[in-house]
Amino acid sequence: MDLYEKFCALPIDHAALGFELRSHYENYYCTPQNARILGCAGVDGIHYCTVPELGETVFAVSPMNFGDCVHPIAKSFSELLGFLLFCGDMAAIEQSYAWDEEQFKAFLLDCPPTEEQKSALELMARELCLEPDENTFAHIKALQADFDPSSVPYTEDYYDPDMNPSAPEKKEWSVTFDGGFWSDNGRPGREIPLGKSFFWGGEKWHVPAVHLCDEGLVIDLVAETEKKLHFTPELAVNRVCLRTRHGTGLFHSPDAPDGDAVFVLEHYSLPTDRAMSIHRWSMSSKEKLPDELTGLTLCLSRSPERLPCGEFTTPAPFQTVTLTHPLTGAGFELTVIETEQKSFEQSDFHSPKYEYPTCFTAMSYTLTPEPEGTDFYLADADPGDPPRKNRAPQNSFRPEASGFAAAIGIIGGADGPTAICIGAGSKKLRTACSSLCFEHRDEVHWKAYFIEKLTEDKVITLL
Repeated sequence: MDLYEKFCALPIDHAALGFELRSHYENYYCTPQNARILGCAGVDGIHYCTVPELGETVFAVSPMNFGDCVHPIAKSFSELLGFLLFCGDMAAIEQSYAWDEEQFKAFLLDCPPTEEQKSALELMARELCLEPDENTFAHIKALQADFDPSSVPYTEDYYDPDMNPSAPEKKEWSVTFDGGFWSDNGRPGREIPLGKSFFWGGEKWHVPAVHLCDEGLVIDLVAETEKKLHFTPELAVNRVCLRTRHGTGLFHSPDAPDGDAVFVLEHYSLPTDRAMSIHRWSMSSKEKLPDELTGLTLCLSRSPERLPCGEFTTPAPFQTVTLTHPLTGAGFELTVIETEQKSFEQSDFHSPKYEYPTCFTAMSYTLTPEPEGTDFYLADADPGDPPRKNRAPQNSFRPEASGFAAAIGIIGGADGPTAICIGAGSKKLRTACSSLCFEHRDEVHWKAYFIEKLTEDKVITLL
């Protein structure tokens, strides 16, 4: 017998606590699809339920609140009973979405539990081994703040204006070449179901469909993963490669559902109870594609990854640092040849509005033995100083540059430290530069990486 069944079996008047039990419950226009109704308030059609797609979360459904009918009130039925023991009645819990903490406390003071309610609450706490939750309001508000209302699956009645005067416009499935996930810009394509699944790079992948548009093909790729994925798709029809135009992505977490992601997953009947990385790519062809596709092949290529192999502070010239390749265990000696503090000119950045950091440390070094079949990357662990607004008075009649130009190449990206490679005089001599700062630093802390392609390309026949 689960906790809910034990609660129902208690010899108390459940209706006195605002949790009336009935043998049959009426579904309202706003009752979520497939909802399991647990009880009701007995007034205004208010009822409490769980929804299979949304786990153990308990919801309050208030049909009279047109347009704002469904709110989560507890992460589980056990948590809900802890709230009920604290409040003494379900009314405060159901209405808390519209209150601040002072209003919540005022309601509890104005409506203290009756003797009948106290007796029922004491029996419930004793028989079910539960305690009142002193932080009821904070827990409810935190749950509601993190909840995505668009994740609630409604029936067709909810979108019927005759039954719901505040019915939102139901989102229709429409995939266009330039629309991504959020727009129906252009003529919708014709969906061609594929239903392909495979494993690649440690994740399970799905190719549910492609969409044939006037401009080319749109393909949806879904990976079951919690990681950020970097990959490149290639699509061919009868061995003729299509040109990748653009792509976009969504991420779905069951703990914090994204409405657009849930909409895509539900359309393809893919699970929403696990993390999903969803990608949509648009591919064009020089010639119009045939109405009936044959010989459809997908090739996936994953970007090389940076593998940390050591950290060190700039050694003196001709001192060495030992590095170990994390995959092969091979040892390498990094020998510093020379370090020099250098600076760019502020004019190199062509920006009248911003002052850019110009100071950096250049370090030349060798790596022994020379890596074969792999790339090596040296980065400053400090991201450097950001640009700052130029406080000097500006001449309003002076033309301003519309963009920034730099005399250096930045290696790296927004997800980590950057290093500046100026080049090397020979294959054996390597040069790396620290991040830019407004003042020279006495020491630079370096991070070393080997760059390896860890995942082999994958070719999948779709049609």
